[in-house]
Amino acid sequence: MWAYPSKQAVDGNPDRILLYSWILDKFALVTGITCEILMRLLSIGYTLDQLYTIFGYTIDTVPAPFDSQVWLGGALQTGLFDSSHKMSFLTGPALEATIELSETEPVPGRRSLVNGARIMMDVSASGASVAPTLSIGHRETQQQTVTYSQAFPMNSLGICSGRASGRYIRAKCVIPAGSTWTNFYGVELDESMVVAQGRR
Repeated sequence: MWAYPSKQAVDGNPDRILLYSWILDKFALVTGITCEILMRLLSIGYTLDQLYTIFGYTIDTVPAPFDSQVWLGGALQTGLFDSSHKMSFLTGPALEATIELSETEPVPGRRSLVNGARIMMDVSASGASVAPTLSIGHRETQQQTVTYSQAFPMNSLGICSGRASGRYIRAKCVIPAGSTWTNFYGVELDESMVVAQGRR
């Protein structure tokens, strides 16, 4: 993980974090978190009494579960000091995630009409307002800019309805903040969702 300031950073404080996974061999970008320094550190052990006497936390205001390693002394954690000079562990609810998939040509040598796609992921969300959404990107040549369709929410079958037409197709999935999920496997376009069109 590398924290660095963008051109829009306030007071030069890092406002972006670049992540790299050795397992996946892929990078990801985190925005929306401003810090002074990002580091690995050992957690400090606290008793339930100390959570109240030192921090003033009550059962309803504790920012991490009681069984979290944050409260266990000596546990290696990723943490940061925010712009208020307060030490924080990255244990809060999930931020919004945007996943853009690579481009494909569903019908080789021809244009395609895509009527929807299926998101393959393990997501648990309370209410339709936090359901993942999918936009379908399309273009005729690889020199053109990608145009994305309207974002459509995922239904109970994991399908996002929507229409887009083009020779080259890609997908962009947005998982709202607060959703509980672990793995995103991809987006599926099956035969029922793709119609072959002309060769323009």
